[in-house]
Amino acid sequence: MTEVKDSWNFIVNTVNNSISRPETVVQNQWVSILSEIFGYSKLYNEIAEHEIIQIGSSQRAIPDILIKNDKNRLFLVELKCYNLPKQEGYVEQLKSYMRLLDLEIGLLVCNRLYIFCKDANGEYPYIEMPFEYNNEDGEFFIELFRNGNFDAAMIKDFVLDSNKKQAEIEAVRKALDEICADGEGFLKNYLAENKYSVDIVDQVFEEITVNLSIAPKGEANPFPMPTPSFIPKSKVGRNTLTKSEAIEIFAKRNYTLWPSRTTFASKNSSMKSYWANPSVGLLKKNWHLILNDWKNRILYLFFIPAYSISLAEIKKRGDNPEKIDLQIGYKNPTFTDSRSGYKFLKYKVDEINY
Repeated sequence: MTEVKDSWNFIVNTVNNSISRPETVVQNQWVSILSEIFGYSKLYNEIAEHEIIQIGSSQRAIPDILIKNDKNRLFLVELKCYNLPKQEGYVEQLKSYMRLLDLEIGLLVCNRLYIFCKDANGEYPYIEMPFEYNNEDGEFFIELFRNGNFDAAMIKDFVLDSNKKQAEIEAVRKALDEICADGEGFLKNYLAENKYSVDIVDQVFEEITVNLSIAPKGEANPFPMPTPSFIPKSKVGRNTLTKSEAIEIFAKRNYTLWPSRTTFASKNSSMKSYWANPSVGLLKKNWHLILNDWKNRILYLFFIPAYSISLAEIKKRGDNPEKIDLQIGYKNPTFTDSRSGYKFLKYKVDEINY
């Protein structure tokens, strides 16, 4: 994992140091990147630069870089200067080459990295990745596109899943904006739906002012959560520590954990195991698992890279096949899931006493 992160950060550093360099320099850089980091060989013609490909009698394609494997074309890369934003002309050029060469995957490199795929409807959805250090999606990009790992279906899933997630994020943001725009009305409706008298609610609201706003995480929180590290010993119990508090504890050690990609499980109070039911979809993503030994006040952190566990290796819930049935042994040195026999020890990255 560290090696993949270092590789992505090397690419980011290359981009940052070459913002105003000409396209010929960008071309040479990406030939080297695709060779040294992704493992494609120029010697064996796996990296073809500006290759003229005749399509019929009148059409031809000259992509900046075409990646091959044996005689198969895998994906193409179109390159622009790093200081140029995505433009419609660049996108149409890339899509045109993808159509002509019957390719399902294409990359556009400019001021950001864009991954395009061809979906079942013949459309070309894409995701964009800023060239930022420690970008988790950037690390995933390296894993997916490496020689020997490349799988067009997996990359499509990654693009489509990311688009779906982004659409949901935008929907939530829109809903929050609407709530904040009429915070008082929203709260009055909520209280009325919970069987409080409208007259009483109105009376209370005459005494208070409601001001709902949204602030980025980095800004000061007027209602800070108590720091888990200072939970009194006498209050320790299975439900004392929440998932968000556990994530905050690891954040203090500079771990970046996305709540939507983090599974949190506390020791079962009556059995010697940690129970969790993460979504099957997480197997396609980089995700974290936190196990909470509330009896000894220890948190265990695991990082599971995307596609490192297959569906055949774990057990799904019988009543809900979209969920994984994990029952990891408590005080088991290999952190073995009793349902499948799968050992999670190799993914353990840290543990913290709280």
